[in-house]
Amino acid sequence: MCFYCLYGQEYDLENLQWSQELLEESCERSLHDKVLEKAHAIPVIELDGPIFFLIMAQTIMSLTEKSSSAVDENY
Repeated sequence: MCFYCLYGQEYDLENLQWSQELLEESCERSLHDKVLEKAHAIPVIELDGPIFFLIMAQTIMSLTEKSSSAVDENY
């Protein structure tokens, strides 16, 4: 991300920004808030679409693991 910010073309930066906007608009508000909470420690120059997606996927996976283990405990 830093490389694209420093040396990338303008269209590279636009594509990364558009991908982040698409991800932000396509997820539920609670997931969006959790992702931004985790992304708070990441420098702004590094935060764009791919990083947002990575944090979102990790958050979904951790929530899925927690909910599946809770279901297993009930049976």
